[in-house]
Amino acid sequence: GEITIGDGVLVDTAFIDGDDLRSGDALSRIVGLVSFKDGRFQIAPRGAEDLVGRVAAGSAGSCAATKCAADLVVGDLAITEIMTDPNDSCGGGHDGEYIEVYNNSGSDVDLVGLELSDLARSTYIGDTLSVAAGAYLLLEYGDAPCIADAAGGYPWTNYRAVTLNNDEDTLTLSYDSLVLDQVAYGTDWPLADGVSMELTGTPSSDAHTDNDDVANWCAATSTVGTGAGAANLGSPGAANTCAAR
Repeated sequence: GEITIGDGVLVDTAFIDGDDLRSGDALSRIVGLVSFKDGRFQIAPRGAEDLVGRVAAGSAGSCAATKCAADLVVGDLAITEIMTDPNDSCGGGHDGEYIEVYNNSGSDVDLVGLELSDLARSTYIGDTLSVAAGAYLLLEYGDAPCIADAAGGYPWTNYRAVTLNNDEDTLTLSYDSLVLDQVAYGTDWPLADGVSMELTGTPSSDAHTDNDDVANWCAATSTVGTGAGAANLGSPGAANTCAAR
């Protein structure tokens, strides 16, 4: 979507960071699906006149897939790969961090409105993002893709709000108040510079609970592909290849 705040602050991204908003800001224009909240702010229509020609994100039949994020239940999504510390080929800092999500719902799903959070911050998918049944979604930190390959045949989007700790953190996928999947990693997990952590094997129907156990995770062994991030090890948007520990 495209949002103009006040006289000139333009947000045009799949993710909307609540820290871009300040008390007293006014929205002068919203183009796209209306779906935003982060615990401190909420954008909502004032009345029917604000929804002329539009539908609320997540409402029945309003999204661009068989299922909307609002239709998902626990087990439909699973976090299957985490890159906490990409090497400096991505520019340093947090650029190139990524989270891979597997669609275990059995249907294609539009994830607009899905929340990603860690222990400190959260962000939302603010625009249509369809993922086929049995396919992977890549969420990458940064303004420009380092790891994500736009020609790789998998859906991906970037974000700026959530940064991953290199020692321990808890990642949560949720919609409204429903936690769809959560992974809490720590120093006993296979954390390494420039190497992602992968959930072993083909995701099963229990992938959302399999990923709770460190024994089911291993360090990636294949390179991510081409481009600036090629020196990192991981399998973003594809089946994981590392062997169980």
